[in-house]
Parts: sequence; C-alpha cells; structure tokens
Amino acid sequence: MKKFTLLFLSLLFCMTLIGCSERKVSSVTVKPNSFKSSYAVDEQLNLDGAFAIVTYTSGDKENVPVTPFMVSDFDTSTTGQKTFFVTYDKDNVVEVPYVVYNDEYASRPIETTARFTLYAETAGDDFYYIVRFAQGDLSALCAATMTLTSSSDLKIDAALSNLEVFTDVNNLSFDAKLSPGGTSLKIVVFNDHGAPLEIGGVFLRLKVLGGGNRAVSLANITVTDGVRDYYLPKAN
Repeated sequence: MKKFTLLFLSLLFCMTLIGCSERKVSSVTVKPNSFKSSYAVDEQLNLDGAFAIVTYTSGDKENVPVTPFMVSDFDTSTTGQKTFFVTYDKDNVVEVPYVVYNDEYASRPIETTARFTLYAETAGDDFYYIVRFAQGDLSALCAATMTLTSSSDLKIDAALSNLEVFTDVNNLSFDAKLSPGGTSLKIVVFNDHGAPLEIGGVFLRLKVLGGGNRAVSLANITVTDGVRDYYLPKAN
C-alpha cells in the first residue's frame, strides 16, 4: 500500500510539473519602441532591442527577443504606408505599421524595385566607374537620366570616346553634359524600342581623371519604360 501511495504521489507530482511547464499563451504584443515608425528606402530592419511581450493565462509575462524568422512582409524597396508582421505562433501574429520615405527627395515617391549600383574599377593606369543594373522590375528601358558628381579634386573626363554604354539592343544613343568645373556629369541614355535590362549587366563605363579620394556618387536617376517615368534612389 505504501509503495502504491508513493507511486501515485510521484505520478501526480510529475503531472503537475508537466502542467506547469506547458503554459498557455493568452496574448502577444510588441514591446513599445522595438521598431521605428518610419524607414528610408532600402533601409534594413534592425532587431536589436526588439521584443515580443508574451502574456500567459497565469498572468505571467515574458519578453521574447524578435528574430528574423518571426518577421514577414517587411519591405523598404518602395515608398508608402505599409505593415509587417511579427509571428510568435500561428495564433499570435502582431501587425506593425510603418512608413517608407525617400530620404533623397521626400516629394518623389519610389514606385519600382529597379536599382543601379556604382563601383570603381582599375585597368592598367586607367580608372573607371562602372554603373550596373543591379535589380529591378522593369522589363524594358526606353530612357534613363542620371547625374554623376565628384569631389572638387576629381574631374570627370566626358570625352565621348571615354564614355561607353553597353546594351544588347541596337539603336541605343546617349548624351553627356559636363559641368564647367568638370565635377558633375549629366547622362541621358535613350532607345526608341526599349532596351531590355540584364540584371547585373554593365550599363555604362566612365573614365575619370585625377586622384584624391575618387569620391563619386550617382544620383537623380530617372528611368522610363515608355509608359511612365520612375524615380530611383541614388546608387550605392
């Protein structure tokens, strides 16, 4: 009888422990100030200091760090009011509203995921800046306008022999206008039939003169697909 009583008490104790360990979730919220309310175009989500507050039916609360696997639908490729989600489990999903803005020109919305990138390349004694079409949702390019600017100690060589435009489509034309000081170059590329853009392909190659820190930036990018114009953020 003693053995049976001890066995019963042991089983009851184990069941109590299991019941305590399986706490039921009553609600889940996001801890205040875990996320910003606005983000610049292409800005990444920072999860440092982001927590979900889990409340159990017992009344106990727990701060759970938000991980990348818990976040969905966060997108800063285009501007506007948006919502992303923090999922704790299938029954507890928190909506987080946010706004994406264009930090270069606040009045110009970004409505395409198309992006250009700018990087440097050395070939012998020559120094070039290469513009690539990095990503995008535009199937055809009819025209593109962009401005390259440099620091005062770096001059851009705008001779047409040094400005090469690459595309798989014929009849592509371009025009380049250099500023009087040689530190700003406005480039217009156009094609009546629309030029397919290959992801990762070289869009243009520009030779530059001078040394210094070679700090060149690419901004004021506008592209058109023949139907409407799209403004792009400055190239990284």
